Amino acid sequence: MNRKSTALSVVLGLIGLGLHGWAKSSGFTHGTRLPIPQNPVWLALLIFTLLVPLLALLLALPLRRCKPEEPQNLYSSATLVGRTIGVLGGLFLLAGSLFAGAELLRVMQFQPSAGGIVPLLIHLLLVIAGVVMLVTAFRAPSHVPGAQVMVPGFAVAFLLIQFYHSHAQDPVLEHYCWVLLGLMALALGLCLSAGYAFRLFHPFWTYVCLFTAGAWCLAASISASEIGYSAMLVGFALWCFWLCDLTVCHTCPPGAREENPERI
Repeated sequence: MNRKSTALSVVLGLIGLGLHGWAKSSGFTHGTRLPIPQNPVWLALLIFTLLVPLLALLLALPLRRCKPEEPQNLYSSATLVGRTIGVLGGLFLLAGSLFAGAELLRVMQFQPSAGGIVPLLIHLLLVIAGVVMLVTAFRAPSHVPGAQVMVPGFAVAFLLIQFYHSHAQDPVLEHYCWVLLGLMALALGLCLSAGYAFRLFHPFWTYVCLFTAGAWCLAASISASEIGYSAMLVGFALWCFWLCDLTVCHTCPPGAREENPERI
């Protein structure tokens, strides 16, 4: 499998970014911000959303025939370019979570509420996740402790719950569903990639979820209403691109032996 196929996720993410920009500029009415029925942008976004996981499934098929020599050492195949992308992802996540947390703290000063403490703690966890991602990408260790690689996945899972809770009262699904889909795929991808530290080897589904999450998160970054969320989505997309590249390079290195296909 050609590791350059991961670049297709970047291209798809940029296409989705343009589609979401098109939707924000012409897909809603100016006064009520309601979606305009029968606008071609919604059909284009639907096709894009369905096309990404389909392509991910097709591209991941060769991963079912290969087996790496040491499944737990996912980061051992990191290249300088890949590590740079990972570092940038960690920086974007760290900056976005700090910005969003500071904005939330500012709002809590004027409108104190017990409900604001939980989102603040989640943003603190996201800051820790950004540091973990940054350090991991910068050092590119051959083995990462399981507790460390699980931090980003837990942070995204809590962010997903908090994001849905805060936006579910919005009757216009188009305002938040794209970000929601990206976070869902991201949570699955991070959990599967963390499994390498526990010798849980699922390269097929790891690549599918990371490929999908990277494209969806990059595309949805312009749909986020807050700058902090946009920066976090870009950071997560960059992290997914790096993990996709690592998964391909580590699963099918030169001379890797083929085995029976992984059961789906």
